[in-house]
Amino acid sequence: MTKFKSAFSALLSLTFFQLHAQDPLTEGWQHFAENDFTAARRSFQKLLNGPQAARGHLALSLVSAAEGGQLKAGEQHYLDFYRTSNNPQPYISGLWSMNYGQRSEAQIQLLEEMITRESGTLLALARQALGHHYYAKGDFRKADQFFTATGSVREWSVLGEFENISESGFDKEFGALLRPRPTDVFKNKWGVEVKWFDIKAPSYDNWVDMAYFFYAENSIIYAQNFCQSPSDQEVEFRLGVSGSAKVWVNDQLVFTEADERNNNTDAYRFPVQLKGGNNRILVQLGASEIDRCNFLLRITDENGTSLDNLSFTTQYSEYPKVAGDVGEALADETEAFFLDKIEQEPDVMENY
Repeated sequence: MTKFKSAFSALLSLTFFQLHAQDPLTEGWQHFAENDFTAARRSFQKLLNGPQAARGHLALSLVSAAEGGQLKAGEQHYLDFYRTSNNPQPYISGLWSMNYGQRSEAQIQLLEEMITRESGTLLALARQALGHHYYAKGDFRKADQFFTATGSVREWSVLGEFENISESGFDKEFGALLRPRPTDVFKNKWGVEVKWFDIKAPSYDNWVDMAYFFYAENSIIYAQNFCQSPSDQEVEFRLGVSGSAKVWVNDQLVFTEADERNNNTDAYRFPVQLKGGNNRILVQLGASEIDRCNFLLRITDENGTSLDNLSFTTQYSEYPKVAGDVGEALADETEAFFLDKIEQEPDVMENY
């Protein structure tokens, strides 16, 4: 009986070892959690010639990033992950960073491949990143081509600045909503009379940076334009912003976010019904706890492709005024993807 127990225990141990050895992904993440990056790398490398090659490449890229070494190899693994995965988009989106400047060879390859494969937000992000790369290199013409291809709205008149110390101005009415004409006169937070005025151009990357025009700290600032649509149509507004934000279309509040965040292109998405003819777009930005105040707006179809049948002007003209409550922002697709993955596989580290 004792010999049988010993043999059975040995069999269980062997079976566990074989099962464990057959799962280098779990093994690798265990080493990763223990900060044993060398062992984690060895485990993940076992995946590269099998059906889980994409997950191996992703894991190896994350090991390199966490370790702070072998960055070139890590970037190549990230590129290989994009090439071998059957659904890389949520991971690329979730891991996207806002760093600027020149990119490495592998990063440029990834961005160029994304431009040929992707649509919507990822395509816009890739174009922005390549624009920053060429801008940092001094190739301003090529940089402008990528920034322009992002498809953001460039024509704005602005008004400010109004008091927002301790976020006190977010829900105050400073008159901008009810007085859109260029002859309307306001008093800013310094007691100085101000009017709407046109900006000559946004920043080089097409973000509208209010620090170029105002002392934006502890301030509420407005931007408006008038959008001509050939017909009634439902569109998506995709907004990136530093600060808090509100958006009205034809004087109807369509979006509000009181939390001040420094985010990226298309961070907020919400449906908007444009009227055929003229539509007024009004954006409120707030800065108090954050040291930046800027935004970038894209108007797209449901797939995130910028619409080419719209035109914009800062010249005032009559527009239909629409009543109604604020709508709901659309769910973040990347966040929804990973929440679902976590629910299905709560023990898989790459889902976090």
